[in-house]
Amino acid sequence: MTPEGFSDVLHFVENLVGKFTISRSTVQVGLVTFSSTPHREFDLNSYSDDRHLQSAIHHVSFTAKQTDTLSALKFVHTSSFEHERGARPSSSHIVILLTDGVVTHSHPPSHQSHGQSSHGQDVQTELNHTIDLMQSKGIDVIAIGVNVRNANLLTRITRDPSNYFAVSDSADLNHNADAVAQRICAVARQRRITTTPGLSCVDKVDNCYQFEKYYCMPPYETWARTNCPAYCGYCNGGSPTYSYSTATTSSKPSTTRDATTTISDITTSTTNTPTKTLLTTAQISQVTFSGSVNKTECPTCDETLSCVWNQTCDVSNVCMVRSVSGRKFNTHCIRADDCEIMKSFVLSSGGGEIYCCWNRECLWKYLGV
Repeated sequence: MTPEGFSDVLHFVENLVGKFTISRSTVQVGLVTFSSTPHREFDLNSYSDDRHLQSAIHHVSFTAKQTDTLSALKFVHTSSFEHERGARPSSSHIVILLTDGVVTHSHPPSHQSHGQSSHGQDVQTELNHTIDLMQSKGIDVIAIGVNVRNANLLTRITRDPSNYFAVSDSADLNHNADAVAQRICAVARQRRITTTPGLSCVDKVDNCYQFEKYYCMPPYETWARTNCPAYCGYCNGGSPTYSYSTATTSSKPSTTRDATTTISDITTSTTNTPTKTLLTTAQISQVTFSGSVNKTECPTCDETLSCVWNQTCDVSNVCMVRSVSGRKFNTHCIRADDCEIMKSFVLSSGGGEIYCCWNRECLWKYLGV
C-alpha cells in the first residue's frame, strides 16, 4: 500500500467512526497499527469526543514494512480490551481488521526439516488458536480486505462470511462505510441477544436502530413486532417505553438517529506493509449512525414548510416526507424500501400521508420547495 493508499485508509476510518456517537457512555474507539510489529496508537478510553478522536486518526503516520497480522491479532486480543484501557464488561467487543489479506509472522522458526520450512503451517495453527481464544472471550472480528489474493483466509478469521468485506482498491473503501457500520451494529446486537438471559427474539431488519422509537408504536406496531422486536422492546412480552409526549424536534439533521442497540467494545485492525493497514478498537453502547455516500437532497422542514436544505441522503436512501396524525411533521432520509413499507401502513390506516422522494422534483411536487 502506498502512502496515498494509506491516506485513503485513514479517511475511511475517520468516516466510519464518524457514524457513531463518541463518548464514555456510548462509543469508544482505540487504534492499533501494525507492520512487522503492532503499535498502539491510542486506547479505547483515550478520547471521549469525536473532534479529538478524528484528529488522532488523521495524524497516524505511515510505515511500510512486512505485514504480521497474526501478531497484531494477538496484541489486540491480549491488551486492547483490558479494563484499564477502557474496556467495559457489559459491552460487545468487536475487532475490525483492515488488511491486504497477507498473514505472515515476522519471527519464523529458526530450523527447517528436509529443506522445507513449516512456518506457514505454524502460522495457520497459531492464527486459528488466536481466533478461537478471541471468540471464547466474546470478541468478534469484521475483516475488510483491500485487493486481497486470498479471501478465504479472511473469511476464516471472521468465522462468518457476512463479516467480510472486499474492496478492489483503497479508494473504494468509503463506498462501503455505511455497510460496515450497519454490520458492526448487527454483530453487536446479535452478541447482546445471545449473551443476555431471557432475550430470545431477533430483529429481522438490520437497520432497526435507524428508526425513531415512535415507529415501534401504532400505526406501525404490526410491522415493528415482526421486523424489529428486539429494538422496539417486544421480546418476552415486553412493550416499547417510548412516550409520545417526550417527542421533540432534534437540533441535528434527522438523518442521524439514536440507536438503542448495545454495542460496546469494537476493535478495528489495519495492517502496515508496503500496503499498510490499521487496527481500530471501539466500544459502543447507544449508537448514533448517519449515512455517508450522499446523493438525494433532503431538507429539514417544519409544519409551515419553512425548510433548510441541510441534508443529503445515501444512494440507497430517499427523502421521506411524513405527515401523520398525532406526530410532528417531519422530513428525513430513510432506506427506500423502509419508506415504502411505512407509506403502505399509513395509507392502509388512513392516518396521514408519507411520500418517498428521490429528487427535488418530487419534493417540489409535494412540498412546493
